Amino acid sequence: MTWLRTAVFNERPELDEAIAEGLNDSDCRMMARYSDLDNMAERLAKLDADVAIMVLKALDSARVEQLKSVIADNELPVALFADDADPGIIVKLVKADVGAYVYDGFSPERFRAVVAVAVARYVEMRKLRQTADDATRKLEERKAVERAKGLLMSHHKMSEDDAYKTLRQLAMNRGQRIVDTAHNTIDMLEMVGKGASR
Repeated sequence: MTWLRTAVFNERPELDEAIAEGLNDSDCRMMARYSDLDNMAERLAKLDADVAIMVLKALDSARVEQLKSVIADNELPVALFADDADPGIIVKLVKADVGAYVYDGFSPERFRAVVAVAVARYVEMRKLRQTADDATRKLEERKAVERAKGLLMSHHKMSEDDAYKTLRQLAMNRGQRIVDTAHNTIDMLEMVGKGASR
């Protein structure tokens, strides 16, 4: 079994025993426990934690922004327990990438499921971001190839098909990806164009 290295931030000491029970019945192993959120990002970075469990007394917009920053800096799933059902806060938590949020109480019996939801949601969000990043990168690469073809067509009076074949041949000759050749071609032909316009 692979244990999840877990950092616990608990502002409610009366729940220490229940949290320990929840941890013992789960795949989590506590690396450290803190009674406040001070220096949370630095603490998590030093621990190299797999998941963060937060049991908070109260939530407000400032705290949600703090959580958002910490999650972005440390890229880890967060399971949050708090006594706040304000719909506006809940929407902000979702946007901050809090993986699971439990309102009104901590229950050791639900702990394992809550952590599993936080981890699963985190993994799914990473996949979605990666897919979006890949799509953006491919679009940018396609734009570069199209731009290079356009410059070749205008500078060398060639057809679109011939411009593409030229790029492909240059890429093969240089052992490059066609997008890298496209960027080099753009740089070179734009410099030539600037020189000619002087």
